[in-house]
Amino acid sequence: MYVMPPQRTEARPNGGRAGWTLIGPGLAVIIGLAMLTAIYRTDGRSLIQAEFGISRQALLLTCVVAYVVAAILAVGLGLPLGARFPTAVTLSAIGVMLVGTVLTALAADGTLLLVGRVLGGLGTGAAAGVIVALVLRLNDRRGIAAATVAALGVLAAVVAPVIGQLMMDAINFHLAYLGAVPFLLIAVIVTAVSGTASTKRPAHPNPYGTPYPPQGPAQYPNPAPYGTPYPPQGPAQQPNPAPYGTPYPPQEPPR
Repeated sequence: MYVMPPQRTEARPNGGRAGWTLIGPGLAVIIGLAMLTAIYRTDGRSLIQAEFGISRQALLLTCVVAYVVAAILAVGLGLPLGARFPTAVTLSAIGVMLVGTVLTALAADGTLLLVGRVLGGLGTGAAAGVIVALVLRLNDRRGIAAATVAALGVLAAVVAPVIGQLMMDAINFHLAYLGAVPFLLIAVIVTAVSGTASTKRPAHPNPYGTPYPPQGPAQYPNPAPYGTPYPPQGPAQQPNPAPYGTPYPPQEPPR
């Protein structure tokens, strides 16, 4: 009798897969935090303020507050969607960051500068939402993963003004801000590779326990379906020399 094997429900991605997928959005958030503070110099001034002729308060509202508010709003969108489609959401977030970076670097007035910074904040916040969704899937390594991403993000935000000042002094603000584009392209490649690696499932040679013993090929017809077969019989004789028993002896014709 055939027994139905137990049905297995699809589980959520395990910690190993979530750890692989965490690399892409983690790199995107680190770049986003660096872009947040890269507009300032180490002395607190900014070349954007002098180039666009805006006050320090306007610079704060346009480049910092708008960036942070957009990031906070995007976290709420990236958290639920990132739990289901982490790679797709991360790639979309990096794409938005790329557009915002280019617009900010090529901005000729305050309006385009504001749009570019808002897009950069949206991408960073969406990637941060993916990180939160993936960290919640980690069990024993949840604290380590969150602390690692947070520490690298803070380090990037602190180092970015130093690197930005060196680049802006050597060239100008526009070309210096475009320096984030190669890193974002690397983040796209890393996200795609890590997302592909996380979707590969290990082979389970025996997922349901001890398998049934292998059966040989079916035999048709079955030589003995109901027990011992009848003994083989010889070929039929036609005509039957004695169909009703022993025949009479042959008689001689009368003389």
